[in-house]
Amino acid sequence: MWGMLCGCGWSARAADKLLLLIALVAFASLAQQVRGVLGADGIEAVGETLLGFANWKAPDFAPAQVFRVLPTLLWWAPKTGLPFETALEVLLLVGTCTALLGIALGGSTLLFLVLWGVYLSVFVSGGTMLSFQWDMLLLEALFAAALHAPLLPEVATAFLRRWLWPSLGAKPGAGMSQAVAVAESAPPSTHSVSARWLLRALLVKLMLMAGAVKIQSQCPTWLGLTALAVHFQGQCLP
Repeated sequence: MWGMLCGCGWSARAADKLLLLIALVAFASLAQQVRGVLGADGIEAVGETLLGFANWKAPDFAPAQVFRVLPTLLWWAPKTGLPFETALEVLLLVGTCTALLGIALGGSTLLFLVLWGVYLSVFVSGGTMLSFQWDMLLLEALFAAALHAPLLPEVATAFLRRWLWPSLGAKPGAGMSQAVAVAESAPPSTHSVSARWLLRALLVKLMLMAGAVKIQSQCPTWLGLTALAVHFQGQCLP
């Protein structure tokens, strides 16, 4: 996060990789338990949730119409012939593979936007299980990272330089190692000031609201600075 905030090249790339790792864990862990929680026989079946909303909002079930209110790609699952829970598993697989690809090649605007869009689709259809502040924080962080990251991964940029602008450093006939060397030797790109300020605002919001909600709760343990003695034992998530 510090690298994103200050715009330092190497630390910004490390922060991107860390965010991609967090996204990978989020997608992969949810994929392991989605059948039992959001499946047809789960605690809160995603199909029943979406169809109930669609019948209330758009009885003719026009995906584009309900998408404007509840933006999830799962609205198009019936048109593909897949049950909602299977389509949800496909989305989680896409998110997992995209995060792995980002860890291998480096973060980019397009990659973070894909992760944000997929997780948004999962988030809005996940019901109670995905209604926690950490899911919202991950969405906000992915969107902010999309504005902060380069448009394409550095390796892809190096290949474009090799084929389109060989004078920038990539020698004709060089392979993958040459492209990687060009990417690593290139000076870090200058990230927009607005993107860095957005990341700073996200960090301030996280810290400010985390404290404000505890004060607003009027809980005597938080106000008396003794809550941590029992706080973690009472959490709904491990």
